[in-house]
Amino acid sequence: MSYPFIIALASLSALALNNQCPAASSIPNPGFENQLEGWETHPSGDLVSSGIGTGFSHSGESGLRVADKDPSSGCEIRSARFPVTPDATYRLTFWGRGMEGKGLGVYLVFVDSKGNWLGVDGSKDGATLTLPEGETPWVPLSITAKAPGEAAKAFVRIHSYGQALVTADIDDFAMDELSPEEAAQLPENWMLSQERVKEIEGMMPQSLSGSMCGPGIDDRAAWEDFGKRVGPELLERADAMLNEPVPDASDELFLTFSRTGTRPEYEKPFRDRRVRLRVLTLAECIRDEGKYLPAIEKTLEAILKEKTWVLPAHDAHLDNFEGRVVDIDLGVAVRGATVATSVAWLGDRLSSDLRKHALAELDRRIFTPYLTKVHEGPRGKLCWWTHAPTNWNPVCHSQVVIAAMDALTDVHRRAEIVAGAEHFVKRYYDGFPLDGYCTEGLGYWDYGFGHYVLLAETLLRVTGGEINLYEPAIIGLAAQYPKKLKMAGNVYPSFADCPRYPKPFPWITDIIQYRYEGKIRDSNRRLIDSAFEQPAGGTLSEISVAAFPLTEFGDRPDAISVQKEESLLRTWFPSGGVFICRSVGDDPEVLEVAIKGGHNGETHNHNDVGGFVLALKGRSPIIDPGRDIYSKFDSYETVDLKGSQGHSVPRIAGKNQRSGRYALAEVISHQFTEDTDTIVLDLSRLYDVPELMRLERKFSYSRKNLGSLTVIDTVEFSRPQTYENAFITYGAVTMTTDKSALIVDGDSVISLATQADGNPSMRFKIEPLQTIIPRPPLRILASLPEPVLKATIRYELNPAKKEWASYVENRDPEATH
Repeated sequence: MSYPFIIALASLSALALNNQCPAASSIPNPGFENQLEGWETHPSGDLVSSGIGTGFSHSGESGLRVADKDPSSGCEIRSARFPVTPDATYRLTFWGRGMEGKGLGVYLVFVDSKGNWLGVDGSKDGATLTLPEGETPWVPLSITAKAPGEAAKAFVRIHSYGQALVTADIDDFAMDELSPEEAAQLPENWMLSQERVKEIEGMMPQSLSGSMCGPGIDDRAAWEDFGKRVGPELLERADAMLNEPVPDASDELFLTFSRTGTRPEYEKPFRDRRVRLRVLTLAECIRDEGKYLPAIEKTLEAILKEKTWVLPAHDAHLDNFEGRVVDIDLGVAVRGATVATSVAWLGDRLSSDLRKHALAELDRRIFTPYLTKVHEGPRGKLCWWTHAPTNWNPVCHSQVVIAAMDALTDVHRRAEIVAGAEHFVKRYYDGFPLDGYCTEGLGYWDYGFGHYVLLAETLLRVTGGEINLYEPAIIGLAAQYPKKLKMAGNVYPSFADCPRYPKPFPWITDIIQYRYEGKIRDSNRRLIDSAFEQPAGGTLSEISVAAFPLTEFGDRPDAISVQKEESLLRTWFPSGGVFICRSVGDDPEVLEVAIKGGHNGETHNHNDVGGFVLALKGRSPIIDPGRDIYSKFDSYETVDLKGSQGHSVPRIAGKNQRSGRYALAEVISHQFTEDTDTIVLDLSRLYDVPELMRLERKFSYSRKNLGSLTVIDTVEFSRPQTYENAFITYGAVTMTTDKSALIVDGDSVISLATQADGNPSMRFKIEPLQTIIPRPPLRILASLPEPVLKATIRYELNPAKKEWASYVENRDPEATH
């Protein structure tokens, strides 16, 4: 009997990332130095072993390669069983390297004295980790699990999934039993400390008086000052709403997503109801005449009667909609904080029955689910986002805490919520690489980090400065992200899921500037700039923080030594893989550039590695087009703005970039001088093209004169393949020769010239990207006329004379002039 897979052992001395053998463990033959002694294949059958031609080891002379070549069945190898201690916590560590494909899992399986497999955290197959897909370098991996109380032994199981096509190497297993103290420190083992809850209780006011998050309506001085800063526009908008019905957010609209996969049909009226409540509440607080109260109460009742506050896209199985679960998502959290703040600010101006109804719904929809999670710990099924390193974590935490501070009378429960947020928000830090780069893009920095600031300010306020979330060093770095990303003319690259021409919210950067640098517009009242310029911008919770005086509590929380740029000419995010090249004096009349390296496995990722954005005269004539409007059926191939076909990167052998953490760019070299910055990226890992032997992209940015950018692609194949490259623009394009083009975007005019070795003419095609958003960007497609074995293609991008713009009709009505 034979099986369509290979498990092979290498017998070569390979150059290892770590030449030290792992510490001894109870796993037999953990480094495969004795071939397969102590391991057995399942199901039993023919085993093809080879030690010739390829090194499979991370260290030592042997390592394990698993190669599953048949999509109809999986393969498996298991270690011999070894004893474990019941209820002890173990960490299994090993090294792994992907070669191609995906679908290889490593399991730590516990068994009882009779050999029966025991479940771990709801998985009957034990604790599991899936190796990274595709071709990857050697990486350290680990699995941590608590042995069940009936456990007698354990074994390591390496299993390729039933329909997988995968080849990967594994080596150097080690198994350690953690001490009780070490186990208690693991994030998954955190339990609420009542001692910490009591400490937090002592920091906070014991009873609610009006609103802890912004002034109540009875603080007339605060609201009269606010009204003067807002001006008449908000009241005019509120007056118009008095003649409008509450937006319809029916059950039928909610179910649209489950039927069609589209989101705006329900999400727009869902949001419009919240905006209506915000505007009317602010208007009533300014005027305090009762004029807007009937409309406020009608809007509140409509929101309170909604079957669920969970967004349809986050309720795929309709568990919340049909009442089987009451969980918290982004929609619930923001809605809850809005309702709580409105009710707290308006106080007894609202009917007592409505206030009781609102408090009951807040308890049912927010406080009870969150406290259930806090009491059950990280393994609790509700509120998955508490252990997520994405924007969900600070967004939901800030809104849950603000709702609790506004509406929860029980100080003990309030303290438990704060204790949970204090612990779980730390998981958000893991979403930032060491340089503080936000892989989700500037739009989600506004969203996620902005809500982190809301949480930090709220906790400073309600604990008298005792809980200070500005202290972690990674937060100090993340706070500087927009400043480091900025190019001249107030242009920021729209990498990842950003809106076109993103900007940091002023209220966030104003607060950051105060907390870290002590700079504030009005030192007497501690009002930030946006409190004067945009006092009514944002949600109610944002207004409650940013439009009124910031909390003072002794010294500012600026103990963090914020990393300073070595040179204002450039910013280099080594972990994020992003490079910003600036002109001398950061002059908007001089071309500047942002280069995107990194990998294609980021949160809110676009497949855009090797792309770039230009800045000139406040515009981006070559741009990352930003996000599209998505549905649940989208993919990188079907959504141009998400896939590499919508970015200024090559297409190789007719293939776009692949996705995943290990579709990455390697920095081959870089050289920075006062006049010129040069960086060379290896892009070969990004394309699933077996014939591709080399793909390097060299960027050379010159600050001389009006600035220029040279991009050189060098490509080599084992047999001839096609090469093409794209440039994305929202401007207008005309071909000036068979090798050059003119791009006009507002006052920004760029000339693009191409040259391939051997001087062949490039083929050009100008076409709109496929997108749902209005006015789709253009793709300038430049391709070699024939397949090649190797080629070098050079692109020169230079500012052109403004009068040349007359040759092209500017197609973008949003362009500034």
